[in-house]
Amino acid sequence: MSANKGWWASPEGEDSMSEKFLRKTRESLLVPIGAVYTMYRDYVKRTTQDAGEKW
Repeated sequence: MSANKGWWASPEGEDSMSEKFLRKTRESLLVPIGAVYTMYRDYVKRTTQDAGEKW
């Protein structure tokens, strides 16, 4: 126990649980955004290729 009013302090160099949780939350929010962006990009590529073949 250190002088932090009874709370256990994680050793230096290790993230606290809240930091790990926040990092996981940020990463999990980026996954669907990246998936939607990839799907949209592929869709745009496909439609522009189809339009090019028709003309």
